[in-house]
Amino acid sequence: MFHRNMMVNAQEEAKVLYISEDDQGISHVHYERTVIGSCYKEPQGVRVLAMDTFAKDFRVN
Repeated sequence: MFHRNMMVNAQEEAKVLYISEDDQGISHVHYERTVIGSCYKEPQGVRVLAMDTFAKDFRVN
């Protein structure tokens, strides 16, 4: 799981489902997004980001 701080009381969690390449060879991460607050956990569905953007947004090393 990867986390990204959003607002003061919320975090975004990403569960990677799989990684694929597009027609130009650019890798994309397909992930389930969930917003987590102090009293709730709200699924946001499946999202897709380019690998570089995902790594920057979720501070992946």
